[in-house]
Amino acid sequence: MRRVWYRFSESAVVMSFVVAIGDGDGGVVETNGFRRQFRLYGVDAPERGQPSWRESRDYLKQLILLRPVMLRIRDFDRYGRCVADVYGVSGIRISAVMIRAGMAWWYRQYAFDDFELREAEEAARRARGGLWVESSPTPPWVYRHEKNSRWVFCEQISDAAGDVAASDD
Repeated sequence: MRRVWYRFSESAVVMSFVVAIGDGDGGVVETNGFRRQFRLYGVDAPERGQPSWRESRDYLKQLILLRPVMLRIRDFDRYGRCVADVYGVSGIRISAVMIRAGMAWWYRQYAFDDFELREAEEAARRARGGLWVESSPTPPWVYRHEKNSRWVFCEQISDAAGDVAASDD
């Protein structure tokens, strides 16, 4: 099957159909026969390997998989995904639903002035639901940083060991 990706323009409003969910903060939509990856604006969901990542992904699937949605494109990330406010048919903002249910964090770094998302996270923390069952869950951005730091550290050890082995010859 040949994949064709649809090009959205920034600030566009697009009616689409969700054809795949990759994790708790993104997936693939189809618009007029073309497919495009998307990421929920203002949301960072647990990464694969973190507690609650499956629950987060499955919750997003229940909300929008194989359903029509409206995307309000805000930006494009470094991977070429459209970053969008996604709304269900009833007009409900999916980012706020995910955060309020405790299935994702409010991504302050990119949505610092989004008061609806801030209030959704505060409500989820108070309710101690979803990922807030843990007293101090590790945010995905910290998890990614730690994971990448371990990888760099292992490469440095490997390189240093290679240098020592090479100098012994």
